Amino acid sequence: MNIINIIDRIDKVNFGIWNAALLPCSTLYNIYKVKCFAVFPRIDDMPDVKTLYNVEPIIIDNTDTEEFRKIIERFSPKETIIVTHGSWRFPTRWGNYAAQNGFKWVYTPHGMLEPWSKRLKWLKKLLYFHFIEKRMIRRAATIRAVSKPEMENLKKDFKKVVHIPNGAAVFKSYSAVTKPITLLFLGRLNSKKCVYEILRAWVDSKAFGNEDYCLKIVGPDDGEFPRLEALYRTLPENKNVYLSNTPVYGEEKEALLAESTFFLLPSQSEGFPTSVVEAGMAGCIPVISDGCNFPELFENQLGIKVESNYDSLLNFFNNIPQSSNRKQYTDYFVENYSIEAIAEKMVSLYKRLLEH
Repeated sequence: MNIINIIDRIDKVNFGIWNAALLPCSTLYNIYKVKCFAVFPRIDDMPDVKTLYNVEPIIIDNTDTEEFRKIIERFSPKETIIVTHGSWRFPTRWGNYAAQNGFKWVYTPHGMLEPWSKRLKWLKKLLYFHFIEKRMIRRAATIRAVSKPEMENLKKDFKKVVHIPNGAAVFKSYSAVTKPITLLFLGRLNSKKCVYEILRAWVDSKAFGNEDYCLKIVGPDDGEFPRLEALYRTLPENKNVYLSNTPVYGEEKEALLAESTFFLLPSQSEGFPTSVVEAGMAGCIPVISDGCNFPELFENQLGIKVESNYDSLLNFFNNIPQSSNRKQYTDYFVENYSIEAIAEKMVSLYKRLLEH
């Protein structure tokens, strides 16, 4: 079996999507002998997906359909699944073309069709979705929702929707209680994630300047770093805040999560945040909003709910709870969201599609 993953961008800002797309590939090959390919446009700072994910890269210089025809002509529709990641761009066009030529196509929007996302540039998206995107999507063999709320929203427009969440690699160890207690935001510095509200609420809270606590904000800039840096520069030298717009990966990321107690993501909208899964694997306590599309954490009392605004975050920072049994978080995430568990669900789906 072959899986061709089509991704519109493979840069640092889009890391969450393409990492979630490719992370299961090594397990798919090692356990099930499923060979994975990744199709994406050329960029200057090219990640080594072959080494990182055991994925064969197919780098393209244009997004014309003719380019895609040349790629798939060497694959058999009887043993190949086309998986597109994201909405609105060329992967949907290519998935539609593949479906018209006998391939089974799995459309994975990664939250880009969620109500909050569709409200941005709403008129343009409304017209494009109604007249173009939706018509192409209906040719997909199935649509993969990465969260349960996304599945329910997609079912309003489409019949063939399955729920398979994103997974994460199991960490070597989970975090231990340390002082100062670290509260971590780790992700794109984007306004929808309310990262500026995090910093502003922290500065106005009782935790600011308290040596028992520390706030860390780390991730690549996606528009918010100038505002964050401007506020950060006004703080006194003894501030208990760390700010960086340098992305972290691999062992550096694991170490950062391992020393943190709380993981902050009060986002207005997410498809399904792999970052929360990774944090949970490390034993961090998720502090998230409904916009994260992760109701299972609240149902299992494994997450702290906040709203996507300054007032809610200020209230949380003024009343930071005592940390609980860290191992329960690791155990829950390993059981339900390990790469092995997600890969098994993927293979089951792909086999069903190829058999029909």
